[in-house]
Amino acid sequence: MASAVHKNIEPKVAAVNANSVCRQNAAEREWTAPDEFMAEVQWSVAIRKLIAGLEFGDALKLLMNDRDMSVEQMESESGLSVSTVKRLRAGQEASAEQIVAISVALRLPPMVSSDLLRMCGITLDFNNQRNTVYQMILTSHYKDGIEQVNVYLAACGCAPLKTAC
Repeated sequence: MASAVHKNIEPKVAAVNANSVCRQNAAEREWTAPDEFMAEVQWSVAIRKLIAGLEFGDALKLLMNDRDMSVEQMESESGLSVSTVKRLRAGQEASAEQIVAISVALRLPPMVSSDLLRMCGITLDFNNQRNTVYQMILTSHYKDGIEQVNVYLAACGCAPLKTAC
């Protein structure tokens, strides 16, 4: 009987130890994280002021210039074709899929992505799984890169961004 109890405790101890390691790693990151966080906040405030009132294409140009990203780099980072990126920069309205791909490529903080969506009259409400997945990507996984985002999308039964755009 004691061995059965012991077996039940071992996984719990392992979980506690794993949680302790996670907290330690988080604590170690806190030495640089506040500076990085503040830099992102300051950038977000400044860039949002710059793109306020712009059309989507002009905002995209500004954001790409700010991130020092060429049209060709945008293609490899977002999965959007060069011709699509050029059309978007020229003023074509973007789809939700395209904005998610662009936001991931540029690693845009959530509020900046929301600004881009608003510029195109897009609301990602929670009426379906795809919209919910897109919102989670834009809020929690915008720095993960297009390949990892496509893994998340596939796991949720959504089309990958490279083929959706």
